[in-house]
Amino acid sequence: MPRPALLVIIAIVAYWIVANAFYTCGWILELLVARLWRVSTPVFGPIAFTLGTAVSVVVTLIPAGLVIFLAVFTSCRGL
Repeated sequence: MPRPALLVIIAIVAYWIVANAFYTCGWILELLVARLWRVSTPVFGPIAFTLGTAVSVVVTLIPAGLVIFLAVFTSCRGL
């Protein structure tokens, strides 16, 4: 089994790659939506930015929630 420190480094790099991929896809998506659906970019841009920010906050907080969840259930094992 790999050492936990190695798993942490792998998780950090994976998060970094995924976050940058989604950040880069944001402006590409805005261009595609403006061209394909004929939606006004000044209307779509703030909506997409707000949704992207909300999703990034949720994705960032998932590991913390998972740690709390696992801590609660593993510490109550003897009850």
